[in-house]
Amino acid sequence: MKRNNLRRLKKFIYILLLFFCLSHLTADPYDDFENSDDDKSAITDPDREKLISDAKVKLEISKLTQTALEHIKAKEWKSAEAVTKQILDLSDVSVDYFYLKGNLHYCYGEYHTAIGHLNTALKFNPGHDPSYFLMGMIYAKRSEWDRAVYFFEKANQYGSYNPYYRMNLAIAYYQVDNHEKAIAEAKRTLELKENYTFAKILLIKSLIKTNKKDAWFYIQGLMEKNSDKPAVYSLYIQLLYEYKNNYPEIIKELGKKTNLSMNEKRYLAYSYYRENDLPRAINFFRQILNSERDLEEDQVTYMKILIQQNKDTDAERYLISVIKSNPVRKKHFNEIFQNLLDKRDMAKGLYQPIIVR
Repeated sequence: MKRNNLRRLKKFIYILLLFFCLSHLTADPYDDFENSDDDKSAITDPDREKLISDAKVKLEISKLTQTALEHIKAKEWKSAEAVTKQILDLSDVSVDYFYLKGNLHYCYGEYHTAIGHLNTALKFNPGHDPSYFLMGMIYAKRSEWDRAVYFFEKANQYGSYNPYYRMNLAIAYYQVDNHEKAIAEAKRTLELKENYTFAKILLIKSLIKTNKKDAWFYIQGLMEKNSDKPAVYSLYIQLLYEYKNNYPEIIKELGKKTNLSMNEKRYLAYSYYRENDLPRAINFFRQILNSERDLEEDQVTYMKILIQQNKDTDAERYLISVIKSNPVRKKHFNEIFQNLLDKRDMAKGLYQPIIVR
């Protein structure tokens, strides 16, 4: 009997021990975490602390960069230099630091030094579109348009949604006579900035070189709101003459103006000539020919009008003045003059079946 009781006691103690062990194994190992300084130090992640520090530095550099750019925009060079120095104190490998240094030297006109800083910025970040854009500006300022095209293209590659990048690339294409690409970039610019008037002007100028019909379409829309802008009005008159051949409309439009540019006087001279109002044509041709911008076409047309009006003496007197100013081309102008006389005289032999008053 005693043995049986002892066995039962041992069995009971065994069950208690087993239960205690299982309870210990399933307990939360961090139940006492809040009260354990040892546990806290054991799970500290130094790499995480470094990342937090780097993020703070990057944020600070970003803020300083914006501040420096605001100073540059306001032409507060010394303040911009001081802020840029603060970036260097935070990091000597910051893309923003070298970009801002390049920007400042660009503003000072020190292009060679600016290029050096911008190249360094691009070594640290080959996709830094502001540096590419500024490099394009430097080569544009130096009229090295092929190089400007390259860097503006790179700027657009990494910052394709910036309308000013697109606009500058369009201008660079126009400068190298790549009018098709200039048109494409001007249109992309307008997709991003619909009311960018200068982009519309460049688009029309490029289309005049390639497709006057489309140019006429765009100038009509632009004239609705910008007819008071000289550049827009000038393109309108040019297309009236070159595409529409609407000489009466040109005479009407330019007749409203009191101060005419030399180009406008030229359009009026030729428009009166096309409308056979020869006295008025002569008047405007004389104004053109008294300037230093007259062309051989103007000189020949003026002599032609005088000869058509049988003012041979006036025509010959003008021929002599032209030869005096350009004696090397004496034979050339003499041949033109004689050809005009021959054609005028030959035209007199036309048979007229109806008597004209």
